[in-house]
Amino acid sequence: MGKPLDTYRYLRKRLRELGIDLPYFAELMGFSVQQTVYDRLSGRTPWKIREIYQVMDIIKEPYERIPVVFPPDGVEYKQRGRPKRERQKSPKELLIEALGLMEAEERKGTA
Repeated sequence: MGKPLDTYRYLRKRLRELGIDLPYFAELMGFSVQQTVYDRLSGRTPWKIREIYQVMDIIKEPYERIPVVFPPDGVEYKQRGRPKRERQKSPKELLIEALGLMEAEERKGTA
């Protein structure tokens, strides 16, 4: 099994900048158990919408930055890697594909 990803990096960084440690953050969030914060930050438990807005208020970030603070699966784009781009087909490959489609249409028309 690989190394666990460093999730919610921006949120963790912002909390450090504001001098908010995780026990205090759990208290601010109203979590009775500190483990709840660890579960959210590790990605084990998804954040609830209400909690996301509460976090944005705590870290003094505008709501427009929710995608930065809460990226998909807690992992920033540069860590996830670039999406795979489909390789451009060569003119020869495009021609072969077009001829194959034309042949299929002709076969349909004569059937």
